[in-house]
Amino acid sequence: MKLQYILTFFIAFSFIGLQAQVTTETDSVSASEGEDVFTFVEQQPQYPGGDDAFFKFLDKNMKYPTEAREKGIQGTVWLRFVIGKEGKISEVTVVRGIGGGCDEEAKRVVEHMPNWIPGTQSGKPVAVRYNFPIKFSMN
Repeated sequence: MKLQYILTFFIAFSFIGLQAQVTTETDSVSASEGEDVFTFVEQQPQYPGGDDAFFKFLDKNMKYPTEAREKGIQGTVWLRFVIGKEGKISEVTVVRGIGGGCDEEAKRVVEHMPNWIPGTQSGKPVAVRYNFPIKFSMN
């Protein structure tokens, strides 16, 4: 049986047609960067090279954890992270995990992504918070 992961990203890249909402989460400002973190912006951050490059990165770097494979663990790991105004990924946290090493693997891969093209609000780069699902499945 071939093992593979399936990435679901209906939230991360589904905002293209939305009107921007000027909403910031001032209570979750990154202490290290001292900047407001937006939840909705006029232009969402983009992975360099687009969706195809994003999936290639995940395919190359994501490994199905041995413990999860041995225990038959499958499901969706929900991550939350910030893409800073310079495109750097930070504040990666597991919002809902499934165990078996999947949570740690999803977090590891996101933390090692290259810098993104930052999101913009009123023509200026801003930090944007994402909630992001990664589904682990054995096929």
